[in-house]
Amino acid sequence: MFVEATCGGVIVDADGNSFIDFGSGTPVTKVGDSAADLERAASQLRRSPV
Repeated sequence: MFVEATCGGVIVDADGNSFIDFGSGTPVTKVGDSAADLERAASQLRRSPV
């Protein structure tokens, strides 16, 4: 699947088909929505060159 766009829990593929992403909330339930260590690590990764 080639993802063209996302919005909330909906994924739109390159052919214009929409899919509900039932797995999008899974990481939040395992990690929480305000894990300070995770936020810090993600912020560092975002700033580092690929």
